[in-house]
Amino acid sequence: FFIVFSFFFFNDTATTEIYTLSLHDALPISILEALGTRPLVGLETFDEQLGIFDNLSPQLQDVMLQDTLMRLDSAVEDTRILVRAWRRGDEKKLEELARDGLDDLPGREEFYDVVLTDRNQKWLTVFQSLLDDPEHAGETIFAGVGALHLVGDDGLVHLLRQSGYTAQPIDHSA
Repeated sequence: FFIVFSFFFFNDTATTEIYTLSLHDALPISILEALGTRPLVGLETFDEQLGIFDNLSPQLQDVMLQDTLMRLDSAVEDTRILVRAWRRGDEKKLEELARDGLDDLPGREEFYDVVLTDRNQKWLTVFQSLLDDPEHAGETIFAGVGALHLVGDDGLVHLLRQSGYTAQPIDHSA
């Protein structure tokens, strides 16, 4: 049984009403074509994703909005750096990017915990149920998650290994 991880970037300006779309509507066509008739299961709904941010304190929402606005000019280059690190399989750089700014902003650690750590713990149980289900023995599962969910001590790869599963990197350059 295998889980293959990948990640996606969605252009938020082009998907202003993405919360009204289904998972099938949001995925790139090439991935849907590759899936064929295989089942597609979401790790969380769009409402759950929006709820993550909605449930943050107003003060933390304000801090995060200010941080986002301050970083707008570097967003394209930051994304390029992230993609290059992912393609190289540079887990150290990805972890550095995930934790960037945690010491600079009040409440940023809470944000990291809510957006990455807590969701990874929740998703781990989903993956474990799939991996342990005899009905899916020998199957490959494709999981599309943000690259930053994969690295570090609270990343999905480490959590799966810690739970007794074998997790190996794949060649990202292909």
